[in-house]
Amino acid sequence: MPSAAGIPDVLRADNLPGPTALAWLQRQGRARLIDNRTAVSQPLAGCAVLRARTAAQLLPRRCVACGLLAFWIWEGGPFPARLTAICATRPKTAPPHDVDLVQRQLGPGDVLEIRGLQVTSPLRTAVDLACLPGDIFDVRVGAGRFVTFLRHHNLDLVDCLARLEENSRAVGYSTGRRRLEALDARQEVHILLTPLSLPDTGGRRKTAGTRPAGRPPGGRPPGGRPYGHPHPIRVS
Repeated sequence: MPSAAGIPDVLRADNLPGPTALAWLQRQGRARLIDNRTAVSQPLAGCAVLRARTAAQLLPRRCVACGLLAFWIWEGGPFPARLTAICATRPKTAPPHDVDLVQRQLGPGDVLEIRGLQVTSPLRTAVDLACLPGDIFDVRVGAGRFVTFLRHHNLDLVDCLARLEENSRAVGYSTGRRRLEALDARQEVHILLTPLSLPDTGGRRKTAGTRPAGRPPGGRPPGGRPYGHPHPIRVS
């Protein structure tokens, strides 16, 4: 399906008039190269469903988009330089693009499904981002975008620390804990993550962005229901 820029979401060199066409589209600001034979439309339409549809064309089947790719699906922004996905078993055939296939433990509620693509939930994505090495986190995410991501998905640092502690053997655990604790010590971060109090029509006050009692964190999409991997919440 064509993107808002009038070209397909995923472009392949085999379907273009010449080998330099992808590079020309990138120079024109209409595409971003993934490798020397594939590119994605740039800018891509700004909705998680459309971004998930694009990512699904780039990953092997039965994989879970995670890390910076999951961050891009939920938030948009620059397309990640590397594609990363969780895969329980190595695919029999090599993926058509450079994809880092990793094996990670997934807990209940760690995976959502968007139009057939499995992607880590906002909470799990936030924990994975916190565990990134410092140079990658600073360049690809940054503290400001990270806190904004938490706010957008009604998460807080307590949610992230609690989820991280459930798997103390996770890759980057020590880095993630130090980063989350450092953010937790910053007053301005708590101010940004403090829900807004709004007057309700009955004279009572309600808090915008708070979760109803009993609802787990993790950014439940509209119409979704909680589940445990591999039975994802579907977003139409």
